[in-house]
Amino acid sequence: MLGLGGLVQWPNSAYCSALVRLSLRWRHPLTSGPKALAGGIGRRGIARPGAAEYQWAQQQWWRVRALGGNALGLDDADYPDTLRHIHDPPPVLFTLGQVEWRRPAIGIVGTRRASPYGQQVARELAFSLSRAGVCVVSGMALGIDAAAHAGALAAGGDTVAVLGCGVDQIYPRSHAALYRRIVETGAVVSEQPMGATPDRGSFPRRNRIISGLSRGVIVVEAAQRSGALITARCANQQGREVFAVPGDISRGGSSGCHALIKDGAKIVENVEDILEELTPWLHERLAPSAASPSGYCGTSLPTLRARTTARRRVGTQQFHGSSTDAGHSFAIGARGISRSIPRQAFCTSSLKEV
Repeated sequence: MLGLGGLVQWPNSAYCSALVRLSLRWRHPLTSGPKALAGGIGRRGIARPGAAEYQWAQQQWWRVRALGGNALGLDDADYPDTLRHIHDPPPVLFTLGQVEWRRPAIGIVGTRRASPYGQQVARELAFSLSRAGVCVVSGMALGIDAAAHAGALAAGGDTVAVLGCGVDQIYPRSHAALYRRIVETGAVVSEQPMGATPDRGSFPRRNRIISGLSRGVIVVEAAQRSGALITARCANQQGREVFAVPGDISRGGSSGCHALIKDGAKIVENVEDILEELTPWLHERLAPSAASPSGYCGTSLPTLRARTTARRRVGTQQFHGSSTDAGHSFAIGARGISRSIPRQAFCTSSLKEV
């Protein structure tokens, strides 16, 4: 056990070092490139933790623990394994609530300006996935995100909200009741420090965490420049499945989803379209009672597995596998929805949050 001046006992040195790295990045953003975070040389010289960094890290630990939460470093055994292996994983993941990270998860994202149709689809998909034992991950934003969380909660399942602010901040304020329900039955998580308020840059960055925690991402209602497409891009870069729900062609609210489908994303018409892709993980990770929901959609998991095998034998181009070299990972590229990005690059874009 590592103590800081005898004032607090840290669970292990990984917590301390991770929080100090986060402190350096938060307090000195110009010196916090990959080398600086690793203790190397940044733009202003060598970044080394000092007394201020240790004190700040100590305060962060106290604040999250006072709320019953946790701060998971990359080396911590409880850090989500799927997130640990993405490029640029959060050095520290602040969490409030409790969730089983080994459970298969699906991200559901979409526009904040959702239509009644989009909200209904998001709720029903989340409800059905939760009933099948799948954790629903989203961003607690207005519109599709809120509907997805609500559907999972209605089914009594796990749901995780990835915030663009500290886990002790509720954004938007109108979602205070939803926030409390998620903390009680699932978890809210963030890479942002305690007390951090939301800003424009934090939301695109949090999208990689939504996809990183998930086996796949479903885009429900997204315009051509929707921020939900950033999450789809991150999912594709990370080797996750990308799904898209078709919408009304007379409205522009689903034009981004239609472009994703044209570029190879799997179209979602019912929950089976998603579950068949998760069949291997459902069998591997879930208990037999949860893995075989009797009568669920009228299809057993062995049947889903057979359908998946048959579908994959069809010679269609795989959405996330057309470029296997280390240089590029994106197959989708037409119409400006996505572009080839080096595997080491962070998946940001000029897309705005809609």
